[in-house]
Formats: sequence, C-alpha cells, structure tokens
Amino acid sequence: MSVTQYLLAVVLAISGGRLTIDKGLIDGVRAGDRGHVCYSLTVNQGKKKLIEIVDCEVLEVDDQTAVVTMLGPARAQKGFYVQFSLPIERTSPASLMAIGKKRLEEGRLDVAQVYFQRIRGALPNDPLVESLLTETRKRQRAEADEREQARIRLYLEEAEKEIAAERFDDGLAVVEKVLQVAPENSRARLLKRTAIAEAYRRKTMILVHGGAFDIGINLPEAKFYNQQPRFKAELNNFWIDATSSNLLEYSYAEAEKHCRERGKRLPTELELEVASHQPGFRVSANAEWTASWYLPYPGNRVREKEYGEKYRVVRGPTDVRTRSFLLPDERAVDTSFRCACDQ
Repeated sequence: MSVTQYLLAVVLAISGGRLTIDKGLIDGVRAGDRGHVCYSLTVNQGKKKLIEIVDCEVLEVDDQTAVVTMLGPARAQKGFYVQFSLPIERTSPASLMAIGKKRLEEGRLDVAQVYFQRIRGALPNDPLVESLLTETRKRQRAEADEREQARIRLYLEEAEKEIAAERFDDGLAVVEKVLQVAPENSRARLLKRTAIAEAYRRKTMILVHGGAFDIGINLPEAKFYNQQPRFKAELNNFWIDATSSNLLEYSYAEAEKHCRERGKRLPTELELEVASHQPGFRVSANAEWTASWYLPYPGNRVREKEYGEKYRVVRGPTDVRTRSFLLPDERAVDTSFRCACDQ
C-alpha cells in the first residue's frame, strides 16, 4: 500500500473555473490528481481550519506550478488553497533524480538545479548529487559566457554601424559598454581607436569628393612653364588636413613618417591643388611636401633635366599651383607639410 502525504498549494491566479497553483512536478503533483479547493477559517483561540468548497482535478502541470479545474460550481479567490493526498514516493530522491536528469539532458539547467538542490536536502554530501550540481553549474556558466559573448557581438555590430554613420559619440558609448565587461576585447579596443581617430579627423580635416578636376594653368597666365598646360585629372574621395602642420625643416621621409604614424600619408600634388579650392582649406605661408615625383604635366613640351623619379614636388608657398622640387633627403627652412588619407 502506497504511503501518502498531504500537500497544500496556494492559488496564484484564476481564469474562469481554472486555478493556477504554486506546486508542480517537483512537489509530486501529476496530471489527473484530484484534490479539494479550500479556504482558511479562523476558529476558537485563533486556530485555523481549512473549509473545503469544491473538488478539483489537475489538468496541466510543469515543474513548479499546475493548473486545476474545479469539478463543480464554486467561487474561489487568489490565496485560497488546494489540498492533495499524494503518494510519498513521488518526491523521493530517486523520483526527483529521474526528472532532474531529464531536465539536464533537455538543457533546462536552472530547473535541473532546483531538483538537485531539493535532493541534496534529503541526501546531503551525496557524491552523485554533488557531481550533478557541479556539472549543472559548469554548463550554466558556459551558457552565461556564451550569452555574454553574443551580447558583446551585438553591441559591437551596433557600434560599427554608428561609427560608419559618423555618429562617433554614440558609437563610443556602445564600445565603452563592452569594455566595461571585456576590457581586453581586441575588436572593441580597435573600434574605440577608430572612432576617436575618425572623430578627430573630421574636426581637423576636410573631405574632398572625387571627380574630374582642372589642374594647371595655360600660357600665358602660367607663371612657370611647369604649371602648364591645363588638363583634367580624375581623383577619388580623400581627406586632407585643413591646415599645414607648420613643422619646418623636415625631409620628405620624415614628413611621410610623421603622417604614416598617424594612419595617414602625404597628399599628392594634384590632391593638394584640388583641396586648395575647397571650403575650410587654409593655404600655408610655407611651401609643402607632396608625395608626387617631379614630372611634366601631360602635354607639356618643355623638358627639364630635373624631371623624373629623383625629386619630390613641393607646392607653394601661398599659391598652391606653384611647383618646385627638392631631393627627398633635403630640408628647407620654409617647407612644411600636411597629411591626407583615403576615405
């Protein structure tokens, strides 16, 4: 003969003739179980007595709650009780262990942990229970780590979109959320450097949109033969410093290194000339290094011995259309430079 136990559940919610109670599989409740809906009445000397109002039957059950239906007309309220008489073996360690293992196999780790902790109360220090709890917690940590990594990936994707849209402050704010929990995340650190550099770039540089541009000056307006003839040049989008660095007596190599260390480069002579016509561009009082070799313009029939890949073009001062040249290792007291970069 099966030994029974009395179980008292609290009514949590009511929907029509159905009641949701706070007991489920872990407490021994099963679909089809019958019980009584009751309320508590205070009687003599403050004692409480359960008053049965209607029978009920379990329709649905999960691990920690169940839904019962009343088997007759009655009015129930939240806070009422449902009383069962259930086989005690349903809550034995063996029974709970079987359900806990099943939940573990299903990957329902939080629910499995509840079962194993309930068993631990009955079997303290049991090696099997402890090993199952350890495995459950290990898998919970792994899942938590994966969720955290997934959240970080979403944050970084959001930051990349913000930075690409030139909303640098918003992008940086998202990146900082990642760095708070993952300070060594290389992707986040790179995005932070990129956002800061791009934000600074847009404060100190101007964007020149690519296209076909007129370069040079036709005779007789040209002051020097190397400025002519006028021709069309195709350029891609590029960024260029709005002002000269005002660093003087740098060789070409030193100027180029200075730009490269900042993730930039020297502009070509054509870029410098085109940029000089852009709003916000400030022409320097000094001549400026360019990345171009000193070569004749297309169609120029005046040949200079200096033409070729020996000298670098220096533009200016004041009039950026003025072309001169220096050896790459030469330094001049009136020659500076500015940086450029591709978009």
